[in-house]
Amino acid sequence: MASGLQLENNVRKIPGNVFSHNSLSSSKRKRETVEQVSRSQPMKVENYHQLVEAVAEISYRNRDYFPVYRGQTKEYWTTTKLQPKSKIIPSIQRPASGSKVVSSKLKTARQRALYDACNDLATMIKSNETLKHNFIAADFRNHEELCWSIFQHYKILPTPMLDVTQSLHVACSFASNGNSSRSAIVYMLGLEEVSPTIFYSYFTGHQLIRLLSVMPKTASRPFYQEGYMLAAFPQKLCFEAVNYSARMLAKFEFDPDNFWPTNLPAIPNDVLYPSSDKLDQALGEMREKYSHLW
Repeated sequence: MASGLQLENNVRKIPGNVFSHNSLSSSKRKRETVEQVSRSQPMKVENYHQLVEAVAEISYRNRDYFPVYRGQTKEYWTTTKLQPKSKIIPSIQRPASGSKVVSSKLKTARQRALYDACNDLATMIKSNETLKHNFIAADFRNHEELCWSIFQHYKILPTPMLDVTQSLHVACSFASNGNSSRSAIVYMLGLEEVSPTIFYSYFTGHQLIRLLSVMPKTASRPFYQEGYMLAAFPQKLCFEAVNYSARMLAKFEFDPDNFWPTNLPAIPNDVLYPSSDKLDQALGEMREKYSHLW
């Protein structure tokens, strides 16, 4: 199979070689495959300014890719006989609390709930006086990926969507906030041909939804988080195993306690999750209905 069509659990890998965090420390600025990037240890950075400079050079040297970021309080690795790699998977693939695997019963229940919840959302929008003038209910009946992006962004139920952001500051804030350890992780993923609203790519095997383009001001959380939703494409692959380390350009590790400059602190959670968000308030009943699926 041609390099541009190699699959990593239903996500097509970045073809060829990329300039990564490892390239920065190499005296020859040597490029490497995305497989090598995902299997390597993250680059440790001392502070936010050092991270910005590293990301700037990696972006410049990978100009064919649109960078998005994901911040986490820790890094997860695949458990295989081969050398492990970073594991970046959507919530629908993650086991329930206290379990190590997703049972077939839970997997089926989550899939069915996603489609039931789409109808619930359209009905709620149509009947809610605050929301019905801003959202078009038919859009959510016809495009389940829009519903799923809301369910993931507002933590209603597990979905095939992965939260990412175009803001490095936001990603680092998510990795820092509430993190009591001395380590936080930020991933830099590379995508192609991003459109202003919703992008579907047969070639790369992903779809990307820019939440700022599909949400009105009554749903304020996506604007503060500069959020995107990433999922497999075509749609039937959404429920299959995916690992977005196949799109990795770089990964970084930092100590949240010593990372932020005094004049540029982490964005606090009460800003990232504004209490004034009308959609979040309206979704409370749905969140309770599907809480057993996490």
